[in-house]
Amino acid sequence: MQSSISISKYNLWVVGLYAILFPLIWVFAPNVLNYNFSSDSLGHVLLISVSSLFGIFLLNTMFNTYNLKWQHLSLLQIFQVTIYALLFAIPEEIIFKGIIQGSLQNAISNILIVVLISSVIFGAAHFPNGASGLHPKDWNWRFATATFLIGLPLGLIFAVTGSLLIPTLLHALLLVFFKLYIDAVSN
Repeated sequence: MQSSISISKYNLWVVGLYAILFPLIWVFAPNVLNYNFSSDSLGHVLLISVSSLFGIFLLNTMFNTYNLKWQHLSLLQIFQVTIYALLFAIPEEIIFKGIIQGSLQNAISNILIVVLISSVIFGAAHFPNGASGLHPKDWNWRFATATFLIGLPLGLIFAVTGSLLIPTLLHALLLVFFKLYIDAVSN
């Protein structure tokens, strides 16, 4: 067993890109950093979250997509997985929900169309993650599809609440879950 989790060169490159983008977003688009959450929409958030987790479980059971098995990680590795999840969840939600979906919501009145477009972009951005080359046949279609499907409830929650808090926390929890229960899952 390794003493720490491994991170691919691609994921290191992405973290570096986020480290450059985050201060720029902080300076030039501080209005997208909305983490205020009102308990008024808690019922909707719980309904969307529970329904989505149940849907993910059913899809995984029906298509046997991922073999769920505890990875026997040490406490240090679990801590590292949590930091890893936050390093990806925070900037991704700021970019894909705060900036992209927020801009789409300002331009398009139909929230379902906005969430769909935002989720497609979110999924498409994950094609290179775990890809074996630059040609579309080499892209990680399975991971991009899973990311698209996960983007739907995260986008819907953002549309309902207007806050990045819950989508970011759920995104991080999903990443932690995948790292703890699925072997060799990239971001």
